Amino acid sequence: MADKLSLKVMPHNSEAERCVLGCTLINSETISVVREVLSVDDFYDDQHKWVYKSVLALSDRGKAVDALTLSNELKENGVFDKIGGYEFLTKIGDSVVSTNNIEHYCDIIKEKSIRRRLIRELGDVIDKCYANEDDASSMIERAQKSVYDISMDNNTTDFTKLSDAVSDAVNELNRIQKLDEKVIGVPSGFEAIDDITSGFQKGDLVLIAARPSMGKTALAVNIAQNAAIRHKQAVAIFSLEMPTKQLANRIMSGEAEVDSSRLRIANIFPSEWSSLYDMVRTIRENDVKLFINDTSGISVGELRRKCRKLKATEGLDLIIIDYLQLMTINERVESRQQEISTISRTLKGIAKELGCPVIALSQLSRGPEARTNKRPMLSDLRESGAIEQDADLVMLLYRDKYYNPESEDDSTEVIIAKHRNGSVGTVKLKFHGEYTKFITVEDDPTSSEAYSDDNLV
Repeated sequence: MADKLSLKVMPHNSEAERCVLGCTLINSETISVVREVLSVDDFYDDQHKWVYKSVLALSDRGKAVDALTLSNELKENGVFDKIGGYEFLTKIGDSVVSTNNIEHYCDIIKEKSIRRRLIRELGDVIDKCYANEDDASSMIERAQKSVYDISMDNNTTDFTKLSDAVSDAVNELNRIQKLDEKVIGVPSGFEAIDDITSGFQKGDLVLIAARPSMGKTALAVNIAQNAAIRHKQAVAIFSLEMPTKQLANRIMSGEAEVDSSRLRIANIFPSEWSSLYDMVRTIRENDVKLFINDTSGISVGELRRKCRKLKATEGLDLIIIDYLQLMTINERVESRQQEISTISRTLKGIAKELGCPVIALSQLSRGPEARTNKRPMLSDLRESGAIEQDADLVMLLYRDKYYNPESEDDSTEVIIAKHRNGSVGTVKLKFHGEYTKFITVEDDPTSSEAYSDDNLV
């Protein structure tokens, strides 16, 4: 395929390239305009590349850019005769009538450059498909990554004037002030957590991290339930460890308040069947948008692809991943630490791209086990400091009763250890194992005897 592509003339516009270069010779002030948009590689003709490279070199050294200085620069680089000498430079100078259209000329060149890059990148993918070098999913991910990288390179923004920025900010404050609740992001469903976070914000990467058996999966599922069922948010759960049926049973147990251990074996009381049918009817009638994907070891590229599709078809307000260390990437890396760093950085990119929070569950290292105080710290995040760096919000879970069975404190502490855009603090929740449900301690009418370790993962 690459050979076939090489027989075709790549997209380009030589006239626009000459006009841009001519503008830089006529008016040196246009150089700053051009270099904001175009790199040397955006030019198609090698002659034009050399001229533009020389123009930039002169400008960077603070030298005047005209026919004479440009000629000397090209001669010093040994390419003056190769590009066509004075005749070629004269042709460039004569190609411009006015510099008023400089930005339009730049846009033409950039657009052709993007087309060439797409052709090269996707042509390489096509060649590998013919050669059967990798599996189909890897090729899809490679193609998506190529297109995504190109789109991100082209997705630049201009400066925003302070007056416009503060006006927008004040308008947003007015909107928030009119809300009945002060939760401006996706609600967790736990008032004490939302008081600190104001909900999970668009573009944020949120980590729920803990040692095993602290309840991170249960908490994440509860957040998904609350957001989708009670707040009508579109939620995607990627359950890399737990199959969809088991996850659905957990949700049914909590919503219908049927004992989860009996639900698993269909030991259901007659009165509970009514609750289950009511729960199913409510979910169907309200068109609850909670979507579950249980692909084991899903790659971060495949996750992005599925989320893009879901956002386009159903909308997407929240993504939950259980859990980060089970994800993969389809590229070779030097270490597991580098792989985790790539995954966390990409998840942050997905949150920004799709404009919704991403909640990723994460394992903690054995650090707490070696300390007298077993409460986790940010430094316990497993395998990569990049996780902490990329995350906007980090919630660490701790149960004193796990380490001290005689303790009367049967609560689960949600330690908000990092909050890039707000305060930190600790919230106490209580887990009811029979319903696989967390509630805030203040709202719990039951005694500590109702506490159960069942289903606490």
